[in-house]
Amino acid sequence: MIPTNRYSFVDGIYTRLPGPLVEVLLHFCGKITLQQLYSCTDFNVGMCGETMAEVSSVVELHILSFGLAALMGTAFVWLGLKNNKTEISLRMPLLQMGLLFLVNSLIFVLYILRDSESIQLSEVTSDIIVHLSTITNAFTLSQILILTMLFPAPLASTREGMRTLIAGVLIAFVALFFLSMVLESGELVTGALFWTILTIVYFSVASLILIRWFIVHCTSDDPLENNAAVASGLMFFAVLGAGIIQWPFRLFPLGKPGGSSYVFDSQGEEIRAFLALPYTISSLGLFVFLIGSAMIAKGKRDKSLFTVSFLFMAAGLINLAAQYMSSETGEFRELWDYFVVTGIFGLVRPLLLILLVLRFNLIDLTDVSIRGRIRVLSLLIITVWASGFFEIIQAFIPLPQLLSAALIGALLAFAIGWEEKLFDNLLSGSGEKMLPVTEDFYDEDDPYLLVMVTGGFLVLCVVFAFLSYGGF
Repeated sequence: MIPTNRYSFVDGIYTRLPGPLVEVLLHFCGKITLQQLYSCTDFNVGMCGETMAEVSSVVELHILSFGLAALMGTAFVWLGLKNNKTEISLRMPLLQMGLLFLVNSLIFVLYILRDSESIQLSEVTSDIIVHLSTITNAFTLSQILILTMLFPAPLASTREGMRTLIAGVLIAFVALFFLSMVLESGELVTGALFWTILTIVYFSVASLILIRWFIVHCTSDDPLENNAAVASGLMFFAVLGAGIIQWPFRLFPLGKPGGSSYVFDSQGEEIRAFLALPYTISSLGLFVFLIGSAMIAKGKRDKSLFTVSFLFMAAGLINLAAQYMSSETGEFRELWDYFVVTGIFGLVRPLLLILLVLRFNLIDLTDVSIRGRIRVLSLLIITVWASGFFEIIQAFIPLPQLLSAALIGALLAFAIGWEEKLFDNLLSGSGEKMLPVTEDFYDEDDPYLLVMVTGGFLVLCVVFAFLSYGGF
């Protein structure tokens, strides 16, 4: 039992960090289930989480999300490896984005196997799938941290330094897994401690890296550095934005219905502990980008970053109203928490990353063959995205199948015309250098090495899942 006199919590604001981190985390992991863990963290790499929402709708959303992630991942990986006309310093982050999407698509396959009523799995297999999805989600945190080190420019000044940073992230991933296995006591909670430590460390560091990029370069007179500041902000919302919608509960003394921002319960007193730290940092980052993009000189101000920041802030206020106006145990809250708080971000992330890729010329659209294939892929992505969007709408407002198909068709007709106009506009500036690029920073073998390392760590995740399931 952790003595409560070692912690102070007044009106929802933690005035002093809790005592020894390990003691808190062990207490935390011994108190909750995996489902409660996910609802506590709010950070979902794709669209993970557990609610009582209608199972068929959840599975359908997982299937559409898998299709979207697989399409995006395949396109980005192919372009990262084959688009040789683009500088390799730009192809490396593009490739890492693609690998992140592909790993997410594998996670969605695990969710489909786990949640589908038509697939009957043994209890052992189901448990291993839960373990594997948790550990693979933790690996995506490593991927995101590496991505922030690669984009908008390499974090290290030399290739050797960059490889050392990436190796450090991956070695720490392995070391923290075994540390969590040693520290966990009592009932083993499907790698919960491992997920917790990774979230605290990797999520916080990734947030600080991108926030630093913006603060340092947002007022720069160099257009490339100024673009890097904008790119860091858009990347922040694309890969770290899942928990930002909860910013009112992170920054103000508000007791959130359902307690999803709380870590553990001690003698009836809900206490925010270390798990609140990463999401507090990302919530503060929201206002850094919002206020910063609004206050800088007009010539350096970026409308897209300000608009995205404002929309995330507004989404937090809408979520605040929905949380307080709805019943904690009602069906609307369950649908809202899964399909809106979690599901919508799974559709927002691809849009933001596509905006990043096209705006900062990570793809060479002057190549006719690549441009044609990208247009075909964009139409496929639009189709799957539209289906996922209407799946979320139908969770709240059941629509006849014919009406839903008609609406998707109308959206696609509009999107085809918009897509053609967008590509024509992008072609005019596709040859410009938009971000600071260090020539000869990477070797031509580095993209393939990144793919092999990612594949190797996926195999390692499978091994870790069996170790976590069976213990030592």
